Formats: sequence, structure tokens, C-alpha cells
Amino acid sequence: MKKAFSLLEMILAIVVGTILIGVIIQIYHSLHSNYLKSLAITRLESNAINTMLIIENYLQQSIKESISIKNNSQILPLDSTVNSDEFIWFNQSLDCRQNSSSKFNWSGYVDINDIKITSDFINLTSPLSIFNSSQKDSIISNLNFNNNDIRIIFKGSDNIYQNAYKILDANSDKITIKRENQPLFISEIYYLSHNLISLKLQNNTLYLREFSPNNLNTPIRSNILANNISSFNIKQSGVNTIFRLCLFNIDNVELCKSSSI
Repeated sequence: MKKAFSLLEMILAIVVGTILIGVIIQIYHSLHSNYLKSLAITRLESNAINTMLIIENYLQQSIKESISIKNNSQILPLDSTVNSDEFIWFNQSLDCRQNSSSKFNWSGYVDINDIKITSDFINLTSPLSIFNSSQKDSIISNLNFNNNDIRIIFKGSDNIYQNAYKILDANSDKITIKRENQPLFISEIYYLSHNLISLKLQNNTLYLREFSPNNLNTPIRSNILANNISSFNIKQSGVNTIFRLCLFNIDNVELCKSSSI
């Protein structure tokens, strides 16, 4: 004959079952929370990687010596103590270099022994260059720039923004640039630039902005690069340019990543 459960045994079974169910629910809740957090971090990681690849691509096309802090209308070096939300640099004109569809080709070198300087102009010889400033370049036209935006920047200049020389005329390997009212700096290696790129953090949104060398106050274009950005910074460490990006989501999970070029 089977013995029935006593009331005490039934109560004990219910209590143990309730405890087990509670433990299982807590384990499930913990696992689910960890899964959601892991998923959020994965999404942030993906967004960070994609954003950083774009930033890295633009920085690789930059004239590194020109990467600076833009503080309203001031251009300051990266080692300034000013806390800035915008960084700016001259972009190398890679779209035209050695491009068969472009009328502009240049070697990037100057014959330092063939320079003629007057009070207003500087005449240079750039061996192996094919340059004609009177012709409209299709690539530059499609980018909404014109020949008046072209600047020559000599490598090694301590103040690139003051030593970005405007091209007045060019024919074959002969280039005439405007002499500004400032100390003259010419080196054997030069860059050409038609535009400047900036990254501006405003209201947790990172904007990619483009400027003409003729006007650093009003951007030609301004596009959203990424949202939910808590901080962005660029600094120089020796020969390396290091940038750091921090993102967050609606649950305030934050992820920071750094890279260097």
C-alpha cells in the first residue's frame, strides 16, 4: 500500500520548486542581459570599425603636417591645450595625380636650382610635370572646385596654413605661384591641394565637412559621418597620427577605439 505525501512534504516540495524556478529565472535573466549587452557591444564595434575606416581613409589622403585644431576661425597645432570639437587638414589632390582622364599631372618635386623670385611672384620648375592652369579639369569640375582653389604646399613648412601658395599660372613643368607677405619657405618636395577636410563633433554627431582653401569659415559640404559619438580626438605621437573614437547606444553602453596612421 502506497503512502501519501504529508502536508509538510508537499509544502517543502513547493518551496524547493519555487526556489529552483527563481534561480532558473535569475540565470535566464542574467544570460539574456549578457546577450543583449554583448549584442550591443558587437553593434557598436561594427559601427566603430566602419566609421574608423572612413576616417583612416581620409587621414591617409591628408597632408599630415597640416592636421590641426580648428577653433572657430583659428587654426591651432594639435599639441594646443584648447579642447576642440573640430579637426582640419589639407587634402592631397590624389584624384588628379597620374590619372589619364585628368589634364593635371605633377611630379611633386621642384628644381631648387631653378627658382626665380620677384616681389609678387615665384617661378618654379617642376621636372616631369604636365600642368596647364588654363584648362578646366573634369575631375575638379565634378568635385565643384576650380583651378583657383589649387594650392602648392611645400613639405617641411612650420606653418602650412600661411604657406599654402596659390597657383597663378602653369604650363608644362613651369609653375608661377603668388608670393604672400610672409617669410618665404620653399623645399624640393611639394604637395598640391584643392580642398580641406574637417571632422566636427556637435551634439554627439560627427560631421565630415569640406572647405575650399579660399574660405575656411563656410563649408562646401557637410555630411553626417556617425551618430551617438561621445568623444573624438586626434593627436600626434612622433611620426604617428593617432585618433580615438568613442560611441554609445541608448542604454549608455560605451565603446572606445583607437587607431594610428
